[in-house]
Amino acid sequence: MAYLRQGMSAGTAPAIATQLVDEVLHPHLKCHRRSIQPALSMDIFLYLMRHTRPDFATFHTNHVAAAMHRFWAATFPDNVPENRMSDIQDNNEQADDAGYGL
Repeated sequence: MAYLRQGMSAGTAPAIATQLVDEVLHPHLKCHRRSIQPALSMDIFLYLMRHTRPDFATFHTNHVAAAMHRFWAATFPDNVPENRMSDIQDNNEQADDAGYGL
């Protein structure tokens, strides 16, 4: 409940719930969780910006880099150790999705 008091937007809660249900139904989608983290973090960041009005603030999230690692591994599978291939299969589209929604 603390997140709700700290500015989580009305759209973020359903997105999180949808992601978690999708993960239960389709475990390979668990790697998409990183795309939800920046939405929640941005909600809280914007709430705090409005309420504290700092002279300077910056926001960083590393979710795009995480998606890019999977993108490159899926794009160049010959450069990935065999034991990692199952981890990256069907995740090539994540790099495209990682920057949207903010």
